[in-house]
Amino acid sequence: PGFAWCLSNAVPVTIAALLVTLVAPVAAGSGIPQVKCYLNGINVPFVMRAKTMLMKGIGVVLAVSGGLAAGKEGPMIHIGSATAAGLSQGRITWCGLSSKHFRPFRNDAEKRDFVGAGAAAGVAAAFGAPVGGLLFTLEEGASFLFQRLTWTTFLECYSVYELLVFVVMGCLGGLLGAFFVKINSMLTQYRQLNVKSKAAKVCEAALIAALTAASSFALVLLTVDCRRIADSNALFPLQLTCADNEYNSIAALVFTTPEKSLHTLFHDPPDSFSLSSLYLFLPYIFTITCITFGLSVPAGLFIPSLLIGATWGRIIGNLLNKAQPTLFPDPGKFALIGAAAQLGGIVRMIASLTVILMEASGSIIVGLPLLLTLVAAKYTGDWFTEGIYDTHINLNKIALLPWEPDPFSVKLRAFEVMSCPVVALDPVMSVRDLVKVVRGSPHHAFPLVQGVCDPARFVYGFLVGMISSQHLALILKKRAFLPLGNEQVQQLKIEDYDNAYPRFEKLWDVLSELTEEDMSHTVDLRPYMNHAPYRVHETMSMTRVFYLFRRLGLRHLPVIDNENQLRGIITRKDLCRFRFETEGNIIKVEELIFSRNI
Repeated sequence: PGFAWCLSNAVPVTIAALLVTLVAPVAAGSGIPQVKCYLNGINVPFVMRAKTMLMKGIGVVLAVSGGLAAGKEGPMIHIGSATAAGLSQGRITWCGLSSKHFRPFRNDAEKRDFVGAGAAAGVAAAFGAPVGGLLFTLEEGASFLFQRLTWTTFLECYSVYELLVFVVMGCLGGLLGAFFVKINSMLTQYRQLNVKSKAAKVCEAALIAALTAASSFALVLLTVDCRRIADSNALFPLQLTCADNEYNSIAALVFTTPEKSLHTLFHDPPDSFSLSSLYLFLPYIFTITCITFGLSVPAGLFIPSLLIGATWGRIIGNLLNKAQPTLFPDPGKFALIGAAAQLGGIVRMIASLTVILMEASGSIIVGLPLLLTLVAAKYTGDWFTEGIYDTHINLNKIALLPWEPDPFSVKLRAFEVMSCPVVALDPVMSVRDLVKVVRGSPHHAFPLVQGVCDPARFVYGFLVGMISSQHLALILKKRAFLPLGNEQVQQLKIEDYDNAYPRFEKLWDVLSELTEEDMSHTVDLRPYMNHAPYRVHETMSMTRVFYLFRRLGLRHLPVIDNENQLRGIITRKDLCRFRFETEGNIIKVEELIFSRNI
């Protein structure tokens, strides 16, 4: 028996070893290192071939059945990646089959995205964890996995029936969220134009607070919705105008904290609220939330947005419960889905909201419905407006780069978007000349150049380095000048930078402190400059420039010619300067003006 046992283990393992060694050597091991390398842009030969996938599948079955201390999870990730890579091509070369519909995916970038999704699918198959699969793909170095692709991998985790149920509520949340963003954006623009003084801002906040209190009282007094106290989960139900042993259900939503109101909508029995009460409460909470966000007070948006969605979700739940009580016994779960849809439609976040709401509900089972609802809400809302936070960033004129460059800017080159003339400095110059050049300049960094400067030809000398305005301010503040005769001057040390960070003095404040004696000195910027700044050729496409800014976190980028002569500077504001919109066959171009304070 012992020999038979050993033989039964050795035979399948031997077959597996033969298949791998002779047919597909790259199929050896778990496959995760190879997949990780591929996702990071390294083309490992044969790693995504169909032959490798087949040998991997057969080999792992034989190895596990042979009793080896080997798991199937790593190979399944490799198998999922190879399967996705093959599907992305849409053709079978050995039999001549090919589909024209897959032509857009036949390039390295799209194939790499498919491989990332396939790796996530492998984890999902091995562990039953689709979310973990996505996080695995992100954590294991998918350097070229774009945010827009990330969430599409989740859509394969649901049946068609479930998709329809959750997508409808998600789309409704996206529509209402876009409407909320639009109204709040118009209100914010009005405030920026008409509510400017400090007194006006304080008065506005006080007025809105009074309006909120008055409208809440009016809502309770005008709404008669009395319920039996026995049906309430509240410790102290509010009776108000109701009879003994009854409570006012609308007061349970208005005269309590938003968190308790949410809990009430989620967990109270089906008959806790009448539809008429919810119909009145919905426009009330929507309007108050929309007006409040943007006041000159610390005010968040999460809980009020959840309350809006929970209200219309509860309405849907009550209607379904009345129509089919056996199929829809719990309207509270629709309140939860509605809350997620509304918040997702306003803020356009997916992963964090899924986890937050899943943890808040105390049930991991709701994770998948929440996820799909938020995906639907985000992409529906994106058809109409940006998220509330991006909208306010634009209203505040902050040059925030989007995830992708505008498609209308693909044909632009670096020299077409760069800023010029350039405020450039010499590596060694007098303090007087330096002050004359940089005074009044809003730039955060200055290029250092040598050679002939000809602004008429957009040539400013040979680029030798860059220095930030913060470091320049520190040099002038510490009087780190070249000595005059036997004069002793201070040289900057690394400790000076450490002590000044992050509260560097403003350059214009330091300039105002310089004396006439300081002006006669000379400053050598070479020890303090960045000798190897990132730079781009003037003919580089704007798309590549955009991704350099996005992936390296740059704030400025010098533009040079073939001889390393400085031609201009590209900043984040240059990349965001124009906004393109299409209306039918007409393309509208809007030039944006950004704040100089950021």
